[in-house]
Order: sequence, then structure tokens, then C-alpha cells
Amino acid sequence: MKMKPIGMVLALLLVAFAVAGCSGLSCSGGSPEATTETVATTVSTTTTTLAPTTTTSSTTTSTTSTTSTTLSALEAYRVAMKAWADKYGPGLAQAYAVMSGTNFTNPTPAQIQAAKDLDVALGEMIKDLRVIQAPPDLSPAHAGFLASLEKMAGGVHTLAQALQQGQSLQALGAVAAIAGAWQEGTAARTTLEQALGFSLSG
Repeated sequence: MKMKPIGMVLALLLVAFAVAGCSGLSCSGGSPEATTETVATTVSTTTTTLAPTTTTSSTTTSTTSTTSTTLSALEAYRVAMKAWADKYGPGLAQAYAVMSGTNFTNPTPAQIQAAKDLDVALGEMIKDLRVIQAPPDLSPAHAGFLASLEKMAGGVHTLAQALQQGQSLQALGAVAAIAGAWQEGTAARTTLEQALGFSLSG
């Protein structure tokens, strides 16, 4: 907090007056002549004036400036998105690798489980992505990227259920929906990747 200098001034003024005076009258007797002697005594007045004594008490104010370094909106967004990608990237890559060779008419238990794991992972990553605040100029791209992931998550959820229930046609339809959602998000994803400087595509 910046304090204003405060000055305190004390003034003392003393005036002393000394006034003294006297007069005398003497008369001489035994003579018909009266002699009057008047002695005038001059009264001197001494005035002593003490100059005002001024005492100034000065307060020294020291101002401490605190410099805080804050990230720009883009840098803060970049840090948040990098942490988000690092958190979910490995798990998603593993799930996609297992599912890449899936036979949708006769999936293996590992492939069915991979679809379930991918369903859960997408739900969590979308929840975390929703709370990340993008800078104003990247907000539309962030929203577009989020929307494409939400559509993909819907398709993955359907796929996991279809594989578990042995419904191959529904599984193929879900795969088509996932591919379409990913394609819809291409423009938004590309814009974000250019601004961030790293890939969101795995």
C-alpha cells in the first residue's frame, strides 16, 4: 500500500514582559522658600521575545513494489490443454490400438473391453475439457473441438454396447458415426493445434 508522507509541525511561542517604574518627591523645610526637586526616574521596559521554535517530524515512507508474473491467456490455455492431452493421450492411444483390428461381427473379449475403456475415458476427458477456458479468439474452435468429441463419445458408447451384445450392424453404424464426428471437428482441431503448437490428434 502506498502511504503519503505525513509531516507533524509543533510551534511554541513565549512572550515575556517586564515593566518597572518609580517616581519620588522630596521637600526641604526651615526656609520660607520651597524648593521642589523632582527626580524623574525613567522606567525602562524590557521586552523579550522568543522566536517560535518549530520542530518538524518527518516520516519516511518506503514503498515496496511487488512484481507478479502472470501467464497470458494463450499461455495459460496452452498449459491446460497440454496437461489435458498428456493425461488422456496414452490411454486413448492404447484403446485405439486394440480396437483398430476389431472384427465387428466377432469381436474378442479384449476388443470389447477396449471399447468399454474408451467409452469411460472419453467421458472423463470431455468433462475435463469443458472446464478449460480458452482465450476469446480461440473459444469458437474450442467449442467446435468439444462438440466433435461429444459426438464421438456418443458413438463409442453405442459401439461398446453393440460389441458386447453381438449386434454387428449397430457396431458398424457406431463406427460410421465416430468417423463422421471426427471429420466434423477437423477445422476446429486444426485451428487449436496451430495456436497451441502440438497435436490433439494423438
